[in-house]
Amino acid sequence: MKPVVKLALAALGLIILGSLGVIASGWFLASGCENTEQQRVPSPNGRFELVIFERNCGATTDFSTQVSLVDRGAKLIDRPGNAYVSEDRADLEVSWTADTLATIHSPAGVEGELQASHVDGVALHLRQGPSN
Repeated sequence: MKPVVKLALAALGLIILGSLGVIASGWFLASGCENTEQQRVPSPNGRFELVIFERNCGATTDFSTQVSLVDRGAKLIDRPGNAYVSEDRADLEVSWTADTLATIHSPAGVEGELQASHVDGVALHLRQGPSN
């Protein structure tokens, strides 16, 4: 076999092994976290729900409380929140002002932030501090 063909086959083998490694590590990392729903709050028109959940990514990280906006009745997937992510556990509250306007209330002293100002056409606002 010619040296060029051997080199090409070796390179192809490395690419295949590398691809399998990336796929396997992605599966492991994606399955390393678990979301546990705490509360679902439907929008006034019933189209969406704000889901408050606790995210646990194992012994090396602390639990965090997060919020995702999902279609009503949709399963919460094991991904970080698309609306809000806190650094640790928090007693969050969510409310709807209108069909396309929602507020996430985070107690004073909780480190967290909105992940987007809008998700699926819903404007998100963050209010931090003591409850009224």
